[in-house]
Amino acid sequence: MIEKYFVLSNMMEIEETKEAQDAIFSIDVLALINEARNTYGLRHQDYSRYRRYCTQKVHQLRSSLNFTHGKGKSFQKKEISDEVFDDIRYLQIVLFNAERAWSYAMELKRESRSN
Repeated sequence: MIEKYFVLSNMMEIEETKEAQDAIFSIDVLALINEARNTYGLRHQDYSRYRRYCTQKVHQLRSSLNFTHGKGKSFQKKEISDEVFDDIRYLQIVLFNAERAWSYAMELKRESRSN
């Protein structure tokens, strides 16, 4: 009887951990990006201002998650992988890094057209 209870409780623990591991994060990407773009520079085609905003946002998110790289000799690049991915803010870090790169590409494109 005790063995059956132990097996049952172990199975319940396994199911609970699987549910925790399979947690799906949902984010409304289009709304988040459109709001950021309209608020921080793209209404006036100011790509450098938007890029600065994205950089600051990534720094703010990394700081709030205690996921910073360190400075100087203590610098260690931290990659976002499945092991550390337990908060939706990690998704936002990846998203704003992509937006920062896009904004820089658009800024370079505009400069090349003007020359």
